[in-house]
Amino acid sequence: MKLLILGIDGGDERIVRAMPMPFLHSLLDTGEKLELKEDLWSRGWAEMLSGHAGRETGAFYSKPVMDGSHTFTQRFRSGDFTENPKIVPLWQAMASLGHSTGFMNVPSTFPAPKIRNGFFVSGAGGGLSQKGMGNIPEGVTYPGEINPLIQKNKYIFDIRLKSSGIRDIDIFFDSLPNMVNRRTSLYLELFQKYNPSMGFIAYMGLCRVQYFAMSEIEALIASKCQPANPVQKKIVDFYRQFDAEMCRLFEALNPRHFILTADHGQAPYLYNINVNAFLKKAGFLTETPQSHSVRKNIKNGLKTGLRAVISEAARYKLFQNRLNPSAPPKIVPEWSSTHAFGARYVPGIYINDSRFNGPVKPAEAENIVKRLIDIFNQSETTKKHGLKATPYRQCFPAAYCNALLPDIWIEHPDTYFFVEHGPFVDANRDYGPIKSLWQVTRDMFTGIKGSYPLVYHDSGLSDYINEKESNNLTAIYHMTLRSMA
Repeated sequence: MKLLILGIDGGDERIVRAMPMPFLHSLLDTGEKLELKEDLWSRGWAEMLSGHAGRETGAFYSKPVMDGSHTFTQRFRSGDFTENPKIVPLWQAMASLGHSTGFMNVPSTFPAPKIRNGFFVSGAGGGLSQKGMGNIPEGVTYPGEINPLIQKNKYIFDIRLKSSGIRDIDIFFDSLPNMVNRRTSLYLELFQKYNPSMGFIAYMGLCRVQYFAMSEIEALIASKCQPANPVQKKIVDFYRQFDAEMCRLFEALNPRHFILTADHGQAPYLYNINVNAFLKKAGFLTETPQSHSVRKNIKNGLKTGLRAVISEAARYKLFQNRLNPSAPPKIVPEWSSTHAFGARYVPGIYINDSRFNGPVKPAEAENIVKRLIDIFNQSETTKKHGLKATPYRQCFPAAYCNALLPDIWIEHPDTYFFVEHGPFVDANRDYGPIKSLWQVTRDMFTGIKGSYPLVYHDSGLSDYINEKESNNLTAIYHMTLRSMA
């Protein structure tokens, strides 16, 4: 194999350096670092596959559906790459250069594109939820003849804690090495069959642990990887097992060149930001009057009381964690009189204009943006937390997906996540020790994405880096094309 792109979802150098991962340490010590920064709204994998930011592809973690409503979606699939005529996906670019390719598990690539020479196994995410074995969705592979190999290897696409239903720590940490092992085994078998000259394989296991147990990982980093409890021990063991699989992959493929990359880094999840609370106080958002029914109040009170008398497992089976009694209510805008709003996962503010059938006229939007930025940046709260608002959508008038962009961008520390409930800025009350998986109510529990992905390459690829290009993950696409040309 001439070039192997090894993707580690959530790969973070600080974490990798701290864990017992001798093989990956050797790649970092002998390779060269490519310092990139992600905006944490664009999908990093899509940047690698397209050479363009989300402004051109629409590959965002959350975006408006653009049907005149205020609905947002996380859907993004392989066919969306070709909506913009100036984008040539990496698999097409490689085929044009005459290369055979082997893609496996790169997120947001469903359905598998029909490639000229090689194989493609789609990754989960962006609208495809697939965590198990055996039941292979139609279109997840190309060519279809490799489906029997997937079934034979008991391939696992992904294991996301919440959707998996796993609430036993031992079972969860046994499942992750199986997922990694089976992915490596299948890739090596397909490599023997198709012999691609360029390969791209992505692994999900590390980020699944980092999202829910980043608090424990921070403790491990501080203790120089000396486990202080059973969860920390399982984390260390899994990182060791993961490293052994990476070594097995490299020894079998023996690539001439490599790019070790992540779609984002990892950070502790310490704070929530609810811009709707700020907008409501500033007079730009009107909240819908909400009447909480007696039935709902009784149910919340019942759940709170049961916490003291029945087990976590029994409570989960009874209520399925659908509602957290202590969670603050979501702010629901009255759209007809709201001039600006925020959305979960989006580090910015949208003007409620004609895109959303809102009341703001084009002539008013620019003035509202200026006023909002001034009020936001003068707030003592924003200064205290290192938040800063800047114009955004107007800076990219020619962007193919300009309508999807928030009008205002909010710069923020990596430890903050954008939500639609609670006060303007609030501590993540779930951050702390992980005593049981029953307490984990969402995938991003004590960890969130970080701006600095782990990116290293062998020294032989140094000549193919153009420092004048963007310093985000689109650099991977361009480096790959130049090196394979």
